[in-house]
Parts: sequence; C-alpha cells; structure tokens
Amino acid sequence: MMSRNKLDRFLWPTLIVVLIAVAQGAAVVELSRGPEPLGQIADFELIDQFETPRKSSDFRGKVWIAGVTYSCCTMSCPHQRAVLQQLQEQLKGTNILLVTISAAPGFDSPEALRKLAESLNADPKRWLFLTTRDSQGLELIRRFVQQSFHSDIVENPEAEPGQRFSHPSRLYLIDRNGLVRGSYACVEELYDDKGAPSGLFQINSDEVQRLRADAERLYAGALGRWFKLKWFPAINAGLNALSGLLLLTGWVLIRWNKRQAHAICMLSAVGLSALFLISYLYYHYFHGATPFSGTGWIRPVYFALLLSHTILAAVVVPLVIMTLYRAWKAQYERHRRMARITLPMWLYVSVTGVLVYLFLYQWFPGD
Repeated sequence: MMSRNKLDRFLWPTLIVVLIAVAQGAAVVELSRGPEPLGQIADFELIDQFETPRKSSDFRGKVWIAGVTYSCCTMSCPHQRAVLQQLQEQLKGTNILLVTISAAPGFDSPEALRKLAESLNADPKRWLFLTTRDSQGLELIRRFVQQSFHSDIVENPEAEPGQRFSHPSRLYLIDRNGLVRGSYACVEELYDDKGAPSGLFQINSDEVQRLRADAERLYAGALGRWFKLKWFPAINAGLNALSGLLLLTGWVLIRWNKRQAHAICMLSAVGLSALFLISYLYYHYFHGATPFSGTGWIRPVYFALLLSHTILAAVVVPLVIMTLYRAWKAQYERHRRMARITLPMWLYVSVTGVLVYLFLYQWFPGD
C-alpha cells in the first residue's frame, strides 16, 4: 500500500498546479478587460431591417462595432460601408456584430435598409441595420449619438438628400458590458491645398486594421494572441478525452496493484480536469453560448445528454475532492468505497463532454 509520504509527493504538486491554473485564469480575464472605456452606450429601442425590435440590452454579452450612416448618403457613408464589408469578411468565424445606425430615419425605412443590406451582401446574423418609425426618430437617434459617442447629427434641409445629414464617420468598438472601448477614424476626409475640407473621403487602412485587432483582442481575450478562440472547443474536448483515458488507465493499474502509477494517473486526471474547467470558462466568457442547430428527434437526445452531463459535472467535483482526501488521509477502505461511485460518474462526464463537442461542432455545426 502506498505510504502517506509517497502520496504527498504527487498530491501537493497537483494541488499547486490547480491553484496556479485558477490564479492564471483570473489574471487572464483581468488582463483581457481592455483599455479604459470612453463611455457607456445609452439605452435605445430601435428596429432592424426586418422590423425586429432591438434594444440596448439585447447587445449585452456581445462585442460589436457600430457606425452611423444613412442609405442615400454620398459623403463618407459609402466608404464606411466598404470598411464594414471588409470587417465582415475578416471577422468571419467570430460572434462580433456589426451595427449600422441610421442617421436619417426619415429616409431609412426597414425596407430601404433591407435593400441596402442585400446590396452589401450583409449577413443578417452578423450585420444589423437599425432605424425607427417613430415620428421623433431623428431626435431619438441624435440623443443616442450625443450620449454614446459624444458626437452629433446635424440636418441641413436645403442640401441635396445625399449631403443633408452631417454625422460621425468614425466606427466605435463596444464591449460585452456596453462600454465604448475605442473610436476609429477608418474613414478620413481629404483637404485641399488651402487646408479646407474637400468633401472627398478615403479609407484609412491602418485604422481599419487597428479596429480589427482591438475587436479580436476584446473578443478572444489575452490568450487570443496565441490561441484562436475557435480552437477552444476542440482543446476542451481533447482535455476531456485525455482525462477519461487517464481514469481508465488508473482503474486498470489499481486492479494490477500498481498503486503509485494509479495515483499518478488519477492526480494527472485531476490536473487536466482543472485545466479543462479554466479553458471552458475562458471560452464561454469571451465567446458566449453556442446554440445547437440540430432539428427533429435529435434535439431531445442532445439536450438530455447535455442536461445529464451538466448535472453530473457539478455533482462529481465535491466527490472527487472527497475521494482524494480519503486517499491522502490513508483511509484506503473509505477511499475505495467512494471511488466506486466517483469513478463511473467522472468517466461519464468526460465521455459526454466529448459527445457534446461532437454534436455542437462536428455533427451539427451552425452557420
């Protein structure tokens, strides 16, 4: 039978690794908060190009890029829309939203914005066009722009429709808490030889790339420099699979009376499970939930699997701690009795964790 001193040699390093992983996870989240916010997005209630109501609260938990424009603008708007088209392609595979807010709701009915979106090949799940049918729509949006972006919309009724509204040409990056994290001059006005505005505009590629980099960093967190967020589901599934393999190996080893090797396998499984938990929480903090896209009879099968996995994952954590504690205290008979309950539950959680990954990302992937 393994002595208390021998077990300590493996138990304490494992506990230290777990504590370091937890501390690093907290530090990563703290480092990923990004620069100081420029302000808070004001509350709003608008409608999108499909006349679906959209409130500011709907965007909580999401990273989004906002711009102010209107459909018949001939000034900075075509360039701004070109930038957003570029970002839509470059940010594919993320949940970062693009939001175009109309500076002229009198011109931009949902129907007009829907046609504009179609002409831009805008993905309706990733690029929203917001307006309002309210009779005081311009004033509502103007107040929103003033409070949120510290800019303004000014109407010149005598100008041609394409030049009637002066509005901010900048793009704004908003985090999951509705805080404005950056303001970007992706579209610049050109000046003539005398330093006067020429009414011509150009795209500032450096600012576009800065916006893209900041958005990806805000979306993926500090680890985004080394790991793409889309890799994490596969990494998490791999950690679950390795943990399950170690559990089975440890079970075989104890049957062969290889106690020291058994302890190494089980404590390694604990370390991998702790790493999985940190990775899982990190991914869902920055990415959010992933909806299941399967239809028909497979949906109740998936959700039954997910429910059992989630419940047992919560139950097994204290059981693992208690089982390890019994071994550490050399209460081997009580350790064995508890392990008969803990091991199959832990194995089930590991295996179903891999199955949940396969259902969500391989067998029934979303768009």
